This record gives sequence, C-alpha cells and structure tokens, in this order.
Amino acid sequence: TSDPKKLTVIDSVVMKGTECGAARDYKCALVDVNKNLIGFDVTDYAAETIDQKYMVYSWDGEHFQKKFSEKMSNDDWGKIRGLYAGRSFYIVEGKNGGYRIRSYDMEKNFRNIDELKTY
Repeated sequence: TSDPKKLTVIDSVVMKGTECGAARDYKCALVDVNKNLIGFDVTDYAAETIDQKYMVYSWDGEHFQKKFSEKMSNDDWGKIRGLYAGRSFYIVEGKNGGYRIRSYDMEKNFRNIDELKTY
C-alpha cells in the first residue's frame, strides 16, 4: 500500500466458505512476494459434509489468479498450512498428534507428487 490512509480495493475474489484460517490467525496464510504466492485454507461448514480446501493464488499486476486448489479430507483436520522448498509445495494437515503431508511440483502446475500420513 502506497498510502495506508487511502486504501482502495483493486481486485477481490469471493469464495464459498464459512471459515478461513487466515482470517483468524495471519500465521495460517502463506504469502511470498518473491515467488508470487498467496495460500490459505477455506472451510464450508454449511455444506452437508465439511468442505475444506487449500487454495493458492498469485497476483498478475491487476488481478488475483488461482494457481491451485486442493480438496482436503472431510473429517475436519484442524490446522492446515502451506509451505514450499525449492520447486516443491507442501500442504500439512495436523490434528490430535497426527499429520498428513502432501507434496506438489510447482513447476508442473502443482502436480501431485506424494503423500505421507503419520496417524
């Protein structure tokens, strides 16, 4: 923001959901200006089953562009975080001492690579 006293909305994205972890806790969001990544989870508790997904967007200078969206399990995993190392992107879900880690290749349109479960 060039002038915090005169904020202007230049683009917005409306998503279906009743909760977003990043709205409660900014640490839930992945934001990297150098890689042009904005990631966060969205959960819809109003659906017949829990609809939870992790979404990644980028900014093209004028608009947000969806890069990736992955449906999570329907069993309300709790904490979900996105992170990356090199060309790999990871989604980590954690609940009650167990974890599920999914990996994706960012250079191949977030193609799924592998999954690890510790529960």
